[in-house]
Amino acid sequence: MEPKPYKKFKSFFKALFKRFDYFGVDLKFQIDNDSSYQSVFGGIAYSFFMIFSIVIFSINFKEFVGRNNLKSTFTEEILDSAPPINFTDSKVPLAFGYRFSTNLTVEEFLTYIRVSVNFVELVKLSNNTIRSKSTINFTKCTPDLFYNYNDTQYHILQLDSYFCMDLNKTEIKGIYTEQEFHYYEITTELKSNLNEEQISKIKKIFNDNSINLEIFYADTSFSIYNYKNPKKKFINSYFVKLSWEFYKALNMDFIYLNFFSDDNILLNIDNEEKSVIPYNLQEYNEFAGSNRENKRLTNLSKIFIRSSNRLITIKRVYQKVTEFIADTSSILSLTLISLYFIIHEVNNFKARKSIVKRFLQNKQKITNKGISNLEFFKRIAEKKSNNKSKNKFNLNYKSYRHK
Repeated sequence: MEPKPYKKFKSFFKALFKRFDYFGVDLKFQIDNDSSYQSVFGGIAYSFFMIFSIVIFSINFKEFVGRNNLKSTFTEEILDSAPPINFTDSKVPLAFGYRFSTNLTVEEFLTYIRVSVNFVELVKLSNNTIRSKSTINFTKCTPDLFYNYNDTQYHILQLDSYFCMDLNKTEIKGIYTEQEFHYYEITTELKSNLNEEQISKIKKIFNDNSINLEIFYADTSFSIYNYKNPKKKFINSYFVKLSWEFYKALNMDFIYLNFFSDDNILLNIDNEEKSVIPYNLQEYNEFAGSNRENKRLTNLSKIFIRSSNRLITIKRVYQKVTEFIADTSSILSLTLISLYFIIHEVNNFKARKSIVKRFLQNKQKITNKGISNLEFFKRIAEKKSNNKSKNKFNLNYKSYRHK
């Protein structure tokens, strides 16, 4: 025998959980004056679903407010023409210089070497190609000439020993197959008036040194998950190893990079930032030892700086309120639908089982009284109804006597 307090406690919680069963089975008749069957299992399952909903909503809301639900796309297009790039407008620093493995100075090296920077305009006509070159001045770099790049990296790299170019009022555009093709050309070559002794000296310099022609430029990095400062400028470099035996050419292709950032969690506002970054660096080597000995080839290296016909777009979009609601509700809806089918089937089974059990319990009574099943259940319902009316009358009578 179970203790009476335990029975009351058990029946209380059963009734409580049954109230939370919102997936009860609708009946065409009443059981205990109720036209639907509710189970403890359904109430417990629905309670767990409510707890699960609160947890899912809290997690998603935390990610939404913290902007962790981030969508980013990276696209690259190939255009039929290279767009014009003006380095001054785009604030892209560009510097070049020479580094040696020994104590050789740039001034000593330039006594034998001629360095020139040209802006080349190539125009193709129907029966001719016109190539015009204009000289671009360059001087020793300073932080101001290096587009006000105030950073300790500038001094660490010792860029004050490098050369900065005055690229103002010039722009590179087009590709070689277009009618107009503009590019920059940095040439490192032997001076044409060197005598035999000077040629022997410069050859010895190449034999005793590892000589690099270095190019420094402002590159752009993007940290998609950095909410406040996703875009960052830093100095990057590329070098060409100069050789007496080889003539080296380098193509530097610069592209436009579009960065769209949608920082507003309520509205869809795109903020676009354009940057120019080097896309491609290709080096070409050509054997030039014998020609150089015969003084027929003075070029050591050439660097061609061109505009690229590739366009890169990075888009960063944070989750909106509508997307947050849609994502959260879709998870909960699928869970609720699945739960409905499970609870409904369980309740169907339990309801059939309960009806059969009640019928078997009262079968003997029905047989002994010789009445139909419907009549028997009707009498039970009437008896319960009369008992409720009688209790109500007793309660009212007691209240009247008390008055």
